[in-house]
Amino acid sequence: MKMNNIQLHIYNETGSTLMENPSWDQVKKVMKQVDGINIDLIGLKVVGKGELTLMGGNEIKGLRLYAVQYSSENNSIHLVVENMRVKNIDKYEYISCQQTGIDFPRRLLVPLNTAIIAFEEFYNSGNLTDKLKWVD
Repeated sequence: MKMNNIQLHIYNETGSTLMENPSWDQVKKVMKQVDGINIDLIGLKVVGKGELTLMGGNEIKGLRLYAVQYSSENNSIHLVVENMRVKNIDKYEYISCQQTGIDFPRRLLVPLNTAIIAFEEFYNSGNLTDKLKWVD
């Protein structure tokens, strides 16, 4: 069941836009627009629960990759870990976040379909899905 008091912050090169209580279809549509260039950061805030952010979207070896980070109301932070085996755990990839480049650990970058799983559960319940692996 959809949570009340949801905010979707969309950041691009000209600033930010706030959507109050967007539908899940609107959130998913915006997620698909995160490309590391025009939009490189969105934040889905469930008031009283925290915020889930999607960063990056840069194309790396033919695949758009994203960092998914949860920040709770009490400032604890969790990130989705890629389930696929990453050959070199010390490898970093360049992604964009608020028009700044970041070298991000590859094991913490996921494809869009993985990000959608995280965002849909958070949108509907305000909780992190147990279908994905999260690290502090």
